[in-house]
Amino acid sequence: MEEKDIAEIKPIRPPKQLFNDIKGRIKAEKKAIFRKRVAVFGALASFSIGGFSFIFYLFTQSIFQSEFGYFLRLLVNDPADAFANWRDFSLSLVESFPLEQALISLVFLFVIVESFIFLKNSRRLYSPEFNESRV
Repeated sequence: MEEKDIAEIKPIRPPKQLFNDIKGRIKAEKKAIFRKRVAVFGALASFSIGGFSFIFYLFTQSIFQSEFGYFLRLLVNDPADAFANWRDFSLSLVESFPLEQALISLVFLFVIVESFIFLKNSRRLYSPEFNESRV
C-alpha cells in the first residue's frame, strides 16, 4: 500500500452494544464457572463426608478390638502402675494404636476442609470487587 492509501483509511468504530455484550458474556461465564465449582464441591464434600464416616467407624471399631482402650483406662484408673512401668506402658500404647485408620480419617477430614475452602474461594466470583469493571 502506498502512503496515500493508508491516509484514506478511516478508523472503525465498534458497535454501541459491543461493550454490553462482552460484559454479558463475562457474567455468563462467571455463572458457569460458579456452577461447575459448586458441582465439584458437592461431589468432593459428599465423597469425603461418606468416606470419613466410614473410616471413623472403622477407627472406633479397631480401637475397641485392639487393647488401646484398655491401656487408656489403665492410665486413668491406676496411673501409679502406668507410671511405674512407663516404658512398657508407652510401647504397648503406641503398638496398640490403630495408626492407619487414624491417618486415613485425617486425610478425609482434610479433604472436607479443603472442599469448604474451595467453595469459599468460589464465592469471590460474585463479590462486588470482582464484578466491577475497571474500564
